[in-house]
Amino acid sequence: MQEIKKIKKLSLANIVGPIYAVIGFLSSFGFSFYSLIKFAVGKNIDRTFFVWFFSTLGLGILISLATALAVGVLGWIMGILIAGFYNFFAREIGGIKIELGEEIIKSKNIIETKNNELFKY
Repeated sequence: MQEIKKIKKLSLANIVGPIYAVIGFLSSFGFSFYSLIKFAVGKNIDRTFFVWFFSTLGLGILISLATALAVGVLGWIMGILIAGFYNFFAREIGGIKIELGEEIIKSKNIIETKNNELFKY
């Protein structure tokens, strides 16, 4: 059984930030597209409708990108805060315990043994 004693703050932030950005983009784009379609159902279809539809779709994509950027930055900040809180509580009450597979533990022991042999002399 292994224990995660500390998480590097920037490491977690660099993973969580892009995940939040993708989720923010997809949810914002989905909401924008749904609103556009719902509003367009009540319109009469003529030439000006297509101009309106595609210009509004472009605005929706732009808003989705801005939302993705904002949510990604907030997710990055949250990653730093979560890692800080985890490190504090792991130091006080203990970290998360995980069980690694036999292969991982054996390969780690082989590497440590080879490193010890290299620096032995």
